Amino acid sequence: MIKKRIKQLRKLLNLTQSDLAKLLSIPSTAISKYETGQINPSYENLTKIGNMLNVNLNWLLVGKGEIFIHQQSLSKKYLDIIDILKTLDVTFQEDIFKYIEERKKLSFYAKKTYSPNDE
Repeated sequence: MIKKRIKQLRKLLNLTQSDLAKLLSIPSTAISKYETGQINPSYENLTKIGNMLNVNLNWLLVGKGEIFIHQQSLSKKYLDIIDILKTLDVTFQEDIFKYIEERKKLSFYAKKTYSPNDE
């Protein structure tokens, strides 16, 4: 069940419900509801979990395969980042998340407006 795997993943990564919610930019109550089976995560949030935590979506959805994609290299990097973020002041964490969101927007617009044929 997805609810058990979300909780298993969160505990494996040593994250609180609040930590995971911040990473996904959703209310922490949503994580609680996912883990109790009151609601299922949206496709968007499942994708965020997969992308941000390097999780195999097949494992997350149906429990098949390895938990992590390239488990030994990328997940360690993400765990280190999460550990650093957890030590920071909440206001600074929010600033970092805002910065990341802005960078994602800039990257999206750059890809949308740039074409290799323009050179």
